[in-house]
Amino acid sequence: NSVIFLGTPQFGATVLEGLIKAGYHILAVVTQPDKKVGRKQKVVYSPVKEVALANDLPLYQPVRLSKSAELDELLQ
Repeated sequence: NSVIFLGTPQFGATVLEGLIKAGYHILAVVTQPDKKVGRKQKVVYSPVKEVALANDLPLYQPVRLSKSAELDELLQ
């Protein structure tokens, strides 16, 4: 079973971890771009990105999902 996973919050990260543990083949992970937070504008990764990086999964962070050429290629 192959999956392209889309998600950002902690709930999504938990689901992604479950899919990985269940043996699904994750073709790609799509999540929101990194955000700057706080007074010092520190860059913060989404929980889903953290899981993707920890598991060496292909990661896409398009600004607009509807205009992502990389994602269009992946879906072909």
